[in-house]
Amino acid sequence: MSAPFSFSLKRSPLLRSLTALAHLMPVSCAFFADTRPLVLAVVGALTLVSAAVTSRQGRELGRLRLTVVPQGVSVLEKDGRELEVDILPESVDLGWLIVLALVERNSRIRRRAALTRGALDSESWRSLRRFLRWELPDEAQAL
Repeated sequence: MSAPFSFSLKRSPLLRSLTALAHLMPVSCAFFADTRPLVLAVVGALTLVSAAVTSRQGRELGRLRLTVVPQGVSVLEKDGRELEVDILPESVDLGWLIVLALVERNSRIRRRAALTRGALDSESWRSLRRFLRWELPDEAQAL
């Protein structure tokens, strides 16, 4: 087991740019497809709602600090509130992208966080990848 390590979570610039592009595509397709104004308004409204929710989730992610320890994980928010969570075995390490699947121990609320290299410093990135590959408990032990 490695020693506990801690890092702040934040949205990576790459994912922020890709998300913005993904929100612009439906509106631009509806605009250039010469659709009726009502359809364009509905697509625009739905895209704005989606962008607002995504932006809110990004701000929430930026307020979290993750401390990984062998027995479990603590997520510390800026206001000092501490939540005990488990990192689920369904978390994915793709080398350039890490998707953390977290579940709160008390309420069983599940959360996901997508992180790229730009979101963490290099030592935290390596430590998290090592934890996910070699030290993450099996599914039967995690739940």
